[in-house]
Amino acid sequence: MSKFDLHEQEQINNLQYFWQKAGKYIVGLAILGLIAYGVSAWWNWRNSTRAADAALVYGTFTSAYNSKDINKALDATKELQNDYSSTEYATMASLLSAKMSWDKKDLSQTAKSLNWIIDNSKDVGMVNTAKLRLADVYIDEKKYDKAIKLLLEKHDPAFDPLYYSKRGDLYVAQGDQDKARDAYKEALKKVGQDSSMSQGIQMRLDVLGNN
Repeated sequence: MSKFDLHEQEQINNLQYFWQKAGKYIVGLAILGLIAYGVSAWWNWRNSTRAADAALVYGTFTSAYNSKDINKALDATKELQNDYSSTEYATMASLLSAKMSWDKKDLSQTAKSLNWIIDNSKDVGMVNTAKLRLADVYIDEKKYDKAIKLLLEKHDPAFDPLYYSKRGDLYVAQGDQDKARDAYKEALKKVGQDSSMSQGIQMRLDVLGNN
């Protein structure tokens, strides 16, 4: 067996010293890394499983929605809200449930579904849509103070035309044609190139008379 020279022996001694002093820390870091990997893998598995479970409940909801079974649809919506609130399925079911309730003239349930979206959804578009629909509920109930407060809240600028247009609808309901006209005109300015939206707003303005 060949003997180590002094330089090699010094390197070996240094390595031995290093492992004596730092080895336990390296092993500890390795264990922490394995734990972190295990937690991450478990979390991903849990999320994928929950998403699959939520999809099954949403399937039940869509079946009830298509058959206009509002009671079954609301039950599925509540399950999604309670057990899978972080999924888009819960938000979508809540929005469609609100539509079903609105069609049934159940304004209380409509507001409940929309408020859930506003309070729980992280989807900015869905939240803004829910606020606009909730404003319709308040206007229909003649709760104009609540409606205007909602419509004056900070929102995504992309929704400006819809918010101004809805303010116009509110002022029409209150009988204030001047404010309604101003709101519709402002909505038209915000529309940009969306001709389909501008036509709807222009029709409202034409009914009032574009003075």
